Amino acid sequence: MLNWPDTKRAEGDFTTAAELEPNQPHSAIAMSLLYSDRNQVDKEKALLQKQLTITPKDAVTNYLLADLLIRSGALPGQPEYERAITLLTTSLVTRPDSEKRRF
Repeated sequence: MLNWPDTKRAEGDFTTAAELEPNQPHSAIAMSLLYSDRNQVDKEKALLQKQLTITPKDAVTNYLLADLLIRSGALPGQPEYERAITLLTTSLVTRPDSEKRRF
């Protein structure tokens, strides 16, 4: 778990930053990690999905949502699994130099 003294303030700061520069996914990514740490899967998923409507080709956002879907139990043959594969493909095509691609 993140050891931040004031995670509510951090969440507020991330939200403000995302509103000021919605085309920059960094704040949404940081907030998604905060939600992940808090095990707030629904908030994390909604935030990443919303960010992808704004920045659909962002490699990190695509990767994080794919990871979330797999961690949530998506199995081969299920729609959520196929979506995760599509998201990972987008992430790798967008950033072919990614360290994750080497695995």
